[in-house]
Amino acid sequence: MGYRGLFVVVGALVCGTVLLGPLARAQAPEGRTLDTLRLITFTPPLVLSVAQERGFFTAEGLAVEHTITSSSRELMTGVIDGTYDIAFTNPDNWITYAVRDGADVVMFQGVIGSTERTLVARPEIQSVADLRGQDIAVDAVDSGFVLILWQILADHGIDFRTGDPRLVPVGAPAQRLASMERGETVAAILVSPQTEEALARGYRVLGRSLDHLPQYPGPQGGTTRRWAAANEDRLVRFIRAYVAATDWALAPANREEAIALHQRRAGLERAVAEDDYAAVQPGATINIAGIQIVLDLRAALGFLPPPVPPAEQFYDTRYWERATGRPHP
Repeated sequence: MGYRGLFVVVGALVCGTVLLGPLARAQAPEGRTLDTLRLITFTPPLVLSVAQERGFFTAEGLAVEHTITSSSRELMTGVIDGTYDIAFTNPDNWITYAVRDGADVVMFQGVIGSTERTLVARPEIQSVADLRGQDIAVDAVDSGFVLILWQILADHGIDFRTGDPRLVPVGAPAQRLASMERGETVAAILVSPQTEEALARGYRVLGRSLDHLPQYPGPQGGTTRRWAAANEDRLVRFIRAYVAATDWALAPANREEAIALHQRRAGLERAVAEDDYAAVQPGATINIAGIQIVLDLRAALGFLPPPVPPAEQFYDTRYWERATGRPHP
């Protein structure tokens, strides 16, 4: 059985979020009570599925309660106010809340690498030029995928900072697609599976992130510095389990099992689970180069006043290094 151990999947709709993970009072194999750690993300990462299903968290004495959110605001404010312990989200969110709001947040590990984010529009929109005078659905007007949106539009000679097209904050990809379906907005940056759902309904692709901003980073794990300092042992054990699950998943011999269990646990189509597998960040290392790209882009857009702070201000490799026993690359 290896790492499988005992796990319980809990699904409940609570204030618009779905909770997935082992019960807080589940027992470790040694009979010890597991320490609970509360994680919030936008999607269920493949490695998280592996770590839960294969018992990597249990082996570290942890029970991870997983919440899926519908907005950056809920995710970030939840971590900052202590509703959640840690979160996975794009570096732009960690940077935005640190710079704009003075939040003491910090990134401590990587989750996935650069992946495809697609600008998708309703059928009546024929080209990027048709977006003039229209409303585009976004999560937030100054962070996240809005940087990708700006780059795609800018490459076509359109700058949304003029107010045309207009940005309408509605939430995560599922909420953005729903907004387009209701006719409130005409375009949005989407990811799988929402991209495939939109295309099946006759929507069209206006641009892809890998064509316009290929090095834009994927989500990074983060928390508040005060929580990390007060819960260093739990954080290190979480990272150790996550790195171990990452290594297991990326071993060629385990590829099929990793995809299958993620597909089953997260309720995904095979193609989406395969895309998630391809996006896994090896070693769960922090995407330092990606963080710098986000800083530079925010500065270019005027979202970040000069001077541009150094990337190391926003991440801390110590916890990853303590978890793995080796220097962070």
